[in-house]
Amino acid sequence: FTYSDGQVTADFSRFDEIAGYMLDELHVNKVYTPWLFYACGWAYPPSKLFGLEPGTPEYEKAFRDAYKLFIDHITAKGWRGKFVYYVSDEPFAGSKVTIDGINRLCDMAREIAPDVLCYSSTWGYIPALEGHLSLWGIGPQGTFPMEKVRERRAAGDHFWFTTDGQMCTDTPLLAIERLLPWLCFKYDVEAYEFWGVNWWTYDPWKYGWHSFISQSNEGQEFYYVRYPNGDGFLTYPGRDIGEKGPVPSIRLVAAREGVDDYEIFL
Repeated sequence: FTYSDGQVTADFSRFDEIAGYMLDELHVNKVYTPWLFYACGWAYPPSKLFGLEPGTPEYEKAFRDAYKLFIDHITAKGWRGKFVYYVSDEPFAGSKVTIDGINRLCDMAREIAPDVLCYSSTWGYIPALEGHLSLWGIGPQGTFPMEKVRERRAAGDHFWFTTDGQMCTDTPLLAIERLLPWLCFKYDVEAYEFWGVNWWTYDPWKYGWHSFISQSNEGQEFYYVRYPNGDGFLTYPGRDIGEKGPVPSIRLVAAREGVDDYEIFL
């Protein structure tokens, strides 16, 4: 996407090459909209778009123009039903600037394409997002009350399980990888998502833990944190042992077995 003199344009040639391989050849079920449209996570305010400040008329026009351009393109390619608008990662319920930003962006996106679901991995129930978010990422450990799931589903909302920090090397006996499809079947949840398959901060063949990284909840105060062992990757790099593609972990094999179970249940 490019922005000049108040106009948004896009060159989809490279995108079409990759998306065509993923969607038409590999038959991937769902993918997220481009990173350009990701707005805010945690306690962050919405990020700038083409250097424009969120909440300004120029920002909102640019967002609408860019999002419509993208929706029109994937509609023409026959991919519209494959995309989900991932607007925010794990928003803090107490951050008004974050919640307000999510709501405004969801409203604009749904005006353009009401059938393209607006997703955020909320884990729990955030009342202020009702009527704006249309796809909730809920915790499989019961962080989102099932009565509220039923209520929001009746209102037209959809649900996925979100699993960050759970599918890790130190917790194999929890069996969450194989159980997730069972939970999807039992609670009529449409899918589950895990944030990474190859986030290798160290060589995973040599080290069973991650390096420390710097992060911030709101972009002002920073701190160092080390994510749980195995978080963010379900594969190992095949190149290090002479394999062309990624090598599955035991956890990924268990995830596949859970999917096989789900297909048997159906």
